[in-house]
Amino acid sequence: GVCGAVMKDIALEEIQWAAEIRAKEGLKYEILGGGGVITPKDAKEFLDAGADAVQVATIALTNPLFAYEY
Repeated sequence: GVCGAVMKDIALEEIQWAAEIRAKEGLKYEILGGGGVITPKDAKEFLDAGADAVQVATIALTNPLFAYEY
């Protein structure tokens, strides 16, 4: 599969879409965002788009202090 930074824009669109549906329909589900999160700013973008939590992968290996920096 394809993952990482190349998927970030698509992932953000999908999160916004899922958050809109959740709000419109009054549904109760959590949204996990991820894909291309390499800076604290990226994580904030996912949360601002409607994600309830953000999943990181590669950055956790290359920067173990990422969560602290956020």
